[in-house]
Amino acid sequence: MSPEAEPHRQNERLDLLLNLTSRITSNRDLRELLRTTSANIRDVVQADAVGVAFFDEGSNKSRIYAVDFPDAKGFVTEELVVTPGHALKRAWESCKAVIVNTNDREELGPEIYDLVIAEGLDAHCLIPLVSHSNPVGLLILARKGQNLFTSEDVDFPTRASGQIAIAIENALAFQEVSGLGDRLQLLLDLTTKITSSLDLREVLRAIAANIREVMHADAVTVSLHDAAPDKFRVLAVNFPHGKGVIKEELLVTPSAAAKKAMDTLKPVVIDKRASESHDIAAAEGIKAFCNIPLANRGRVTSEFCQSYARRRLRFRGRRRFPQPGVRADSHRH
Repeated sequence: MSPEAEPHRQNERLDLLLNLTSRITSNRDLRELLRTTSANIRDVVQADAVGVAFFDEGSNKSRIYAVDFPDAKGFVTEELVVTPGHALKRAWESCKAVIVNTNDREELGPEIYDLVIAEGLDAHCLIPLVSHSNPVGLLILARKGQNLFTSEDVDFPTRASGQIAIAIENALAFQEVSGLGDRLQLLLDLTTKITSSLDLREVLRAIAANIREVMHADAVTVSLHDAAPDKFRVLAVNFPHGKGVIKEELLVTPSAAAKKAMDTLKPVVIDKRASESHDIAAAEGIKAFCNIPLANRGRVTSEFCQSYARRRLRFRGRRRFPQPGVRADSHRH
């Protein structure tokens, strides 16, 4: 690099750090923030693609959350979930940047290897985003051709990575607080509806709609044990994009999961791999659902069972992948 170009490059880096600080304090939309950050870093380090990924150690999966790749062919995209290779795990566990200047299948992981080959990417750099000595995500840089990454290339984004990690934590904290506010509002709305209406079905419909909104579910139903032997009747359903298979007055035979929920008075989650998935759920495209008994004073109230379902994501007791931006992007899974 010429002596004249160095001051210009330093100014670019300073501008990026200032922009990061400004956005961290003003932008609550994490996905948009990380997209913009990726674009800025891509310009400064002269990479062809820059993105931010999250890693779930429990499932051994990584997910690309935001990416800036102007010349992409569509193989490497946001929301791509793959099993990572050795390089990503090494960066995550060591909290240090890892450079891979060749398309090594084991280093990148077989799934991502095929995708970067299709995109024409040849060199890669994985920089952990660390806060309080713990990684919260990974900044991934990639280049085409023989434009290999050097330690000098890695130095600046490594120094900026702390700011990005703070942005992620701030957005997650904001989302958590917002979620608590949503749940409080739900309780207030439910209390108002329950005390102001004597029409049970209308109350249950309102409850189903509110819970679906807060839980970002595709459908919520409330069922009552019917007079018919071993049958439940759907009293209320909120399923805006349903195909009409799940509807009010539908009689269903409770699954083993539903019976377990009633017996234990605890929620029971079933994902798409469970053998208990029935024809009705399959017809609606439901991949995961949760049965929740409605109990009062240690027993099920009038044999009610509430369930909610999603078409794509699993229900988890604890989300391992950060899920910021859901509300802002209106992704309702």
